Amino acid sequence: MELTLIVIIIWIGSTCFHEFGHAITAYFAGDKTVREKGYLTLNPMVYFNSVTTLAIPLVVLLIGGVPLPGAAVYINHKEIKSKLWLSIVSFAGPLFTFFVLVALAFLTHVLNISDTPFLSGHWRATLLTSFAFLVFLHIFVLILNLLPLPPLDGYGIIEPWLPESTQKTIRKHSNIGFAFLFFLFFLVDDFSILMTTLSVDISQKLGLTKSEIFLGYDVFKDHSMPLAVLLIVAWIVKNIFAGPIEKADRLIREGKWEEAAKLYDQGMSKLGDKVDNRVLLAAATCQLNMGRTHEAESLINRVLVSDPKDARALTLKGISLVRQGLMEETIATLDALPDGDSDELALAYQVKGGALMSRERFEEALPTLEKALAINARNDDATYLKAQCLEELGRYEEALGVYQKLTDSRQYRPQALVSRGMLLLCLDRLDEAKKEFGRILPMDPAKRAPELATLHTLIAEKADLLEKAGRQEMSAGLLNHKNQIE
Repeated sequence: MELTLIVIIIWIGSTCFHEFGHAITAYFAGDKTVREKGYLTLNPMVYFNSVTTLAIPLVVLLIGGVPLPGAAVYINHKEIKSKLWLSIVSFAGPLFTFFVLVALAFLTHVLNISDTPFLSGHWRATLLTSFAFLVFLHIFVLILNLLPLPPLDGYGIIEPWLPESTQKTIRKHSNIGFAFLFFLFFLVDDFSILMTTLSVDISQKLGLTKSEIFLGYDVFKDHSMPLAVLLIVAWIVKNIFAGPIEKADRLIREGKWEEAAKLYDQGMSKLGDKVDNRVLLAAATCQLNMGRTHEAESLINRVLVSDPKDARALTLKGISLVRQGLMEETIATLDALPDGDSDELALAYQVKGGALMSRERFEEALPTLEKALAINARNDDATYLKAQCLEELGRYEEALGVYQKLTDSRQYRPQALVSRGMLLLCLDRLDEAKKEFGRILPMDPAKRAPELATLHTLIAEKADLLEKAGRQEMSAGLLNHKNQIE
């Protein structure tokens, strides 16, 4: 049990030191938000992550592995000075792990060659075995972490130098990384054997023996259940004593806007001028979702003062202006968007495209919406706007094709079928239109009648809009066919 406790304590300290390495390097590389987030510390609770610290070790324990906890630190990559600094920030974590490895190897060497009278035979043997096992673990993890696979630091080192399109594709599938690593370790025997053999060989070159390493492994594995209990307790304690901002972050993910907004207010009042932009924008999101546009804009403007190009701030400002009906101001605000392919930009292009359409600037709106879809092809909101824009531009076959894609969307299926059906009516393609409407109208006559009445109303409204837009022929086509939809 003593060995298990020694390994746990040193491993947790080493993991924190690794994350601290990322954080302190990021701070000097330009990301001052790491200080505001509390990362410039060795406090384990700051780096606690539900996935890497709790979920993954427990899964590893259940399938018979060694359940050592990980950690996480969130760097604002937009604040980092250059590609080189981005690579250095990723490399810093493994470098700090290497420092711990050197210290452990040195201590093991000292214990082996020195006669320390205040250490009994039992404690001397326990420390030697613990340090030997820890040296092996640090070598193993260091090699693993330098592999060029997301989400490992080895990939983080090379990522800034990859083409943007490649980075974007990999980011979209980054969650597969953990699953792939599990596959390598637990289903590809040669990989785990290679990693273990390489780590043992390097450990031996540092003066350790196989017997010490594997004795430490066996003892730790046999007593690893207390670690699982410790991780669960730590997770409970962290949640109980979480600050208002951490609690608000959880609530915002659940869509509990009002509760989250109150907690953000509490957290921001404690931090004063040290509130980071992420918190300000999270609080602004709550205010927008509660319909409080002016309160939201006040928070958003605080961010834009410090960073006029912040994509998320500009996006939220655009949404706020749209909700106030200020379309020209929305367009002007979003004209300041930086280049890139982040999710925030996808939403910003969607909002800007919608604003341009509201001003009947369809030729400008279409490429803007296509930018949003280039970032996120599954953005159904932007896709629906694109279909409407194509229709307004008279590119009817393309519009029909886009509407067809949306018929598989859970959110937009009814609207897409109705819009596609009405466009087919405008083009005098009655049989095809009936088929589309038939996909949403119920077969039961009692239920069909009110739905049909609603559809006739929508067709009449569409015809009226076309009439006002000067498209009398299409409007007449709709009205002529309206009563043929039964």
